[in-house]
Amino acid sequence: MNKGNKEWIGFLLGLAATVLWASYYPAARFIFGTAEQSDPLLLSIIRMGFTVLFFLPFIVFSKKRRSLLPELLKTEWKVLVFLAFSGVVVQGVLVFISLKYTTAARGALMANMAPIFTVIFAWLFLKESISAKMWSGMIIGFAGIALSMVSSAKDIFLNNSASTLFGDLLALLSGVAWALYTVAGVRIVRERDSMTVTMLTFAMGFLMMPPVMLIFGSPFDLSTMTPRLWIGMLYMGIFTGGLAFWAWLAALRFTSSSKLGSFGYLSALLAALSSMLLLKESLSLLFLISVVMALGGVALMMQQQTK
Repeated sequence: MNKGNKEWIGFLLGLAATVLWASYYPAARFIFGTAEQSDPLLLSIIRMGFTVLFFLPFIVFSKKRRSLLPELLKTEWKVLVFLAFSGVVVQGVLVFISLKYTTAARGALMANMAPIFTVIFAWLFLKESISAKMWSGMIIGFAGIALSMVSSAKDIFLNNSASTLFGDLLALLSGVAWALYTVAGVRIVRERDSMTVTMLTFAMGFLMMPPVMLIFGSPFDLSTMTPRLWIGMLYMGIFTGGLAFWAWLAALRFTSSSKLGSFGYLSALLAALSSMLLLKESLSLLFLISVVMALGGVALMMQQQTK
C-alpha cells in the first residue's frame, strides 16, 4: 500500500471517530432532556460496561494482548489506575452530567478545550516549553470560553432565561480531566500496545463506578432503565465509546497524531450543527464569536506544536 492510500485510510478512520464523538453530545442531551429522572451515574456505568464488552474480543482473541495483561497490571498498575480514574470515570461522568444542565453545542465546545489544559500540564509535569505563540493561543482560547459562558443558550429543553453555567463548568472540568489523562498516558501508550491499555483503563473505570455510586448515594436500580435509555447507552457505549476509540487508534497506524489533531475542532463544530438540526439549538452571535475565539486559540497552539 502506497503512502497516499495510507494517508487516506488514516483520514477516513479519523473522520469516522470524530463524527461518532461529535454525536455523543446531542445524544446525551436528548437522553437527559427526555428522561428527567434518569441517574447519570447508573447510566455512566452501563455505558462503560458496553464499551468494555466492545473491546473484550480484541483482547480475548489476541494471544499477544492476553500475555501482555499480567505484565501491565504488575508493572503499570499505578498509571493505569490514574488513567482509569481521570480519563474514564471523572472525564466520562462529568461530561455526561454536564449535558443535563447545558446544551450540546456548549458542552462540546467546553470539553474540546482539553488541548489548552494538556499544554499547561505538559509544561508543569513534563517540563515541555511553551512559546509566546502558544501563550497567545491560550489567552485567546480562555477569552473565548469566558465569552461563551455569558452568551445566551436555547434548545428544545432550555429557554434563554435558564442558566447553563453549572453545566458549562462541568464540561470544562471534563476537559481538564482528559488533559490529565493525555499527559499521564503519553509514555505508556507509546511504549505499550494502545488497544490493551485502552481496554484496561475502561475495565478499571467500570470497576471504580460502584464505589463512586455508593459514595454519592446512587442506587443500582435497573428498573429505572427504559428501552430508550438502554438503546441510548448501547449506542453511546459501543459507537461513541468502543468503535470511536478503535477507529482513532487504527487511524494512528496510517497517519500522524499531529494530522489527526485538527479533527478536534471539527468535533465541536459537528456537535453544534447536529444540535441545531436535531435539538433546535439556537446559537447566538455572541456564542458564535466565542466559538471562533476558543477554537482559534486552540488551533494557534496546535499549529505551534506540530511544527
